[in-house]
Amino acid sequence: MATRLKRSETPQEAARRGNRMVEALYGDIRRDKGMAVPVAMEEPVRKVRAERKPSGDPLERDLQKALIEWWGLYRKKHGLPSIALFAVPNGAALRGNQLERAIQMTGMKAQGFRPGVPDLVLAVPRGRYHGAYIEMKTRTGSLSFEQAEYIQFLRSQDYAVQMCRSTEIAMEFITKYLEERLQ
Repeated sequence: MATRLKRSETPQEAARRGNRMVEALYGDIRRDKGMAVPVAMEEPVRKVRAERKPSGDPLERDLQKALIEWWGLYRKKHGLPSIALFAVPNGAALRGNQLERAIQMTGMKAQGFRPGVPDLVLAVPRGRYHGAYIEMKTRTGSLSFEQAEYIQFLRSQDYAVQMCRSTEIAMEFITKYLEERLQ
């Protein structure tokens, strides 16, 4: 997110304008070598993936991969293209230091990124539903506030939504949805 130089301003003025923009986006800032750094981002906060438990429970991504593989075959029963079920890359990892990740996130939000969107979308209307969404969770995973809020909104708009703790549960949900047997 580079600050473009206006015709009538010097590079220093453009840098000050960029710093003001960072301050407007993130609140309190400090100066580091002339660059605005959000105070809230001084200490790096890293999400550390918990090690797999001895139980051998699969990770969400493993559950989702297995479901997509199953979909590749099952979809043919209903004459649907593989693209009818797709992932929403909300869990994608951002690269760089904390400031670079914050800048990337700001750009993503400007492009429509919304936290809490379920993991998978089935873009096929059935019965009273406009489509279906699936949020994959491990056996011990829980919904974030944003996920619960998004699911409530989607249901209010007549989308079928299911949190699935296994590939089998997700397969059953899709099967019932496509055969219009959802309760």
